Amino acid sequence: MKNIYTLIALILIFAGQAFTQTNEENLKSVVIVPPGYNFNQFDAVNSTVQTVNGFDNFFLGTDFGEPHIVTNPRNPLNSICAFNTNSVYYTLDGHSWTKVFVNFPGFASSEILGDPVLAFDSLGNITYQQLYQQGSTYGVVVTRSTNGGQSFSGAYRVNSTTVGLSDKEWICADQTAGPYSNNLYTMWRQFGASGMRFCRSTNGGVNWSSPITLAGDQGAYVCVGPDGLIQGGSVYTANTSGSGILVARSTDGGATMGSQVLAATFSGSGVVCSGRQTVKGCIRTNSFPKIAADGSYGAYRGNVYVVYEANPFGADVAD
Repeated sequence: MKNIYTLIALILIFAGQAFTQTNEENLKSVVIVPPGYNFNQFDAVNSTVQTVNGFDNFFLGTDFGEPHIVTNPRNPLNSICAFNTNSVYYTLDGHSWTKVFVNFPGFASSEILGDPVLAFDSLGNITYQQLYQQGSTYGVVVTRSTNGGQSFSGAYRVNSTTVGLSDKEWICADQTAGPYSNNLYTMWRQFGASGMRFCRSTNGGVNWSSPITLAGDQGAYVCVGPDGLIQGGSVYTANTSGSGILVARSTDGGATMGSQVLAATFSGSGVVCSGRQTVKGCIRTNSFPKIAADGSYGAYRGNVYVVYEANPFGADVAD
């Protein structure tokens, strides 16, 4: 009798594996053509799936570059990604993608400069951020989606200036249930003036605080972490400054920012080509930092981590 039960268990295990594999193999990623849009030979209508090192890779289409992708904390099957300058794709089932065209009311398409960045808040709302130029005015603008990226509405100016280009911004949302829940935080490089700029929104991106000036020259990044037992009680910024990585912290929901500290020093990754750090035949690279904080209740709660590219000792030119 024991052998019969063992045999039945093995049959169920193998059947389950076969079912799972079959389902995964049948998942096909499709880019749905938006109404009224005529795809040309450079656009992909039906994407394909390739398995690389055991992972399914879904080809969405051909776009310019600098992609950013985020996943809904309330629905792991809902993700959205954006490419430079303003190509946006979303999925509601984790594998079939739809391309949407996002309008920023009050802005012509030529006035949207790119560097798209996205953030989900804890409610599943998306804030989509872009750079813009209107005549001699430069700045940062956001629009919002409340339905997983299917449609967007509104255009809210984060900042505007005539001193020079606003560049390479970043945005994040407080996804905790703490006192600053759903605050939005953003940071960018302000050319034509000194350093970096940071500001916050406490009402879903409709209104933004006056920018705080921070030292640095590029690579803005922001994240949220705990402050003791307070979820979302710390907001961190990171950016490059010469050959260093500077980090600052706010403990009042981004209303003020503490002094920046030097987290690391580095030698630029790759080699210089046409005035920029590059690898493999003048392909651009950079040492812009990414920063994250441990918000768990484990042994490492509150730890802060920074990663960046650098040229290490030895023959390797980029790590």
